[in-house]
Amino acid sequence: MSSIRRRAFTIVELLTVMAVIAILSAILLPVLGGALRSGQQAESLNRMRQVAQWMQLYAQDSNNVVLPSRFDYRGQRFAGKVASVPNARYSDPSAVPAGRGTWADILWVRNCQAEVDYVASRRDPADPSDPQLFRVRAPDSMVWNDPSDALTPGFGTLPDWDKNPLRSKSTDVKTSANLTSDPVEAPVPYGNGGGIQDIGSPGFFAANDWFRWLPDPDDGGEAWAISDAVTAESHQEWKRYWTFSQLGNTSKSMYLVDSWRGEVIPDSSVAFDMLGSNASSGPGHVDFRYEPTCLMLFLDGHGESIAPFNNIEELEGVRGQPNPPSNPDDWDLGRGLWIRRLVQGY
Repeated sequence: MSSIRRRAFTIVELLTVMAVIAILSAILLPVLGGALRSGQQAESLNRMRQVAQWMQLYAQDSNNVVLPSRFDYRGQRFAGKVASVPNARYSDPSAVPAGRGTWADILWVRNCQAEVDYVASRRDPADPSDPQLFRVRAPDSMVWNDPSDALTPGFGTLPDWDKNPLRSKSTDVKTSANLTSDPVEAPVPYGNGGGIQDIGSPGFFAANDWFRWLPDPDDGGEAWAISDAVTAESHQEWKRYWTFSQLGNTSKSMYLVDSWRGEVIPDSSVAFDMLGSNASSGPGHVDFRYEPTCLMLFLDGHGESIAPFNNIEELEGVRGQPNPPSNPDDWDLGRGLWIRRLVQGY
């Protein structure tokens, strides 16, 4: 019986195989990464469309009113179900007053009751008599943490935490440089922006604050400002709802945009200044989390993938400025988006 001699691989052959594997990896990994981002972008776009459907249902029940970006119902005779009790948010050191909240709080209560019931059933282990923190509030840091990363294990994380349509499928990778890991930091509008604890949690969809409904501070109402917003650029009035019939081009009027800072984005240039170096907030509030695009939802219910931009003028031209040229024919309309000036001829 003859023995079979097996020749070992030479160093050259091994190096050749390793080189081939490295080349294939270099080719395939970007493709796989791009496919993952595309899948996340598609899912996030579907979530935005779900928000649009809920906005339409809200409008049908509310005399065609556009869902408020922020609201302060205090002082009204009938505050309604949303935010009807004070609530200490996990990421806020003080209680958010009853009757105050954001668009996400409204949709959270109207459409996510199972989650609301789940959270209401939880108890603070340090004080079992205290109801949980999110009875009528849209989820923030504690609810959205992956159970494996929860700051307090076994406390607060919802089932299917990454599937709720009120936030992005893609996760936050950026936070404000001035924020610490202290969990009392709160996203906008309750604080200065997403903190370190928000990294790895689903990214925010931020509403255009042109649609805020807040009491006029000049008439005794409490000022509830977003940090760094440029008041002079806003054309919105205090204490006013807008209806869809009052608006101009709904297919170009932005309502939601991908953001890393919170549930609301100012209707001013600071939010879209991607080259700025503001000491307190850093450059821009928009998150291009799909490398390199972001998503926007418009008032007609459609969403778009938006290519990178440096400032708000690239998006809306001079149309959003407080004093554009008197002749509209002389306006540079940028990409034709409407952000700060949403009423025809206004």
